[in-house]
Amino acid sequence: KHRCADLLVLVEQMRAAAWDAARSGATSEDGRLAVAAATAIGLDGAVKAAEDCIQILGGIGFTWEHDAHIYLRRALSVRQLFGPASSFTARRASSHIASVEKSAWSP
Repeated sequence: KHRCADLLVLVEQMRAAAWDAARSGATSEDGRLAVAAATAIGLDGAVKAAEDCIQILGGIGFTWEHDAHIYLRRALSVRQLFGPASSFTARRASSHIASVEKSAWSP
């Protein structure tokens, strides 16, 4: 039960980050920050969600009778394609620091 509750919280966090990124757009500084945050949360979150789903399902998660193994392979492939989530986290941090410094020095 706790693993399912944690999985629900993770999925809601990913959904909220993706919604925020989609609404803000990628043209402004805040938009780029939201996109980097959603990417960092989504890449690792998708892999964790798929791994937890397989753990909940037990042995059937790795068989052809359920699609959980396909979701795990897809999440791992997408994370490998985009690179490590730590690069997006670093980009998000540097973007936030730059925006804070810019607003602190503005009259």
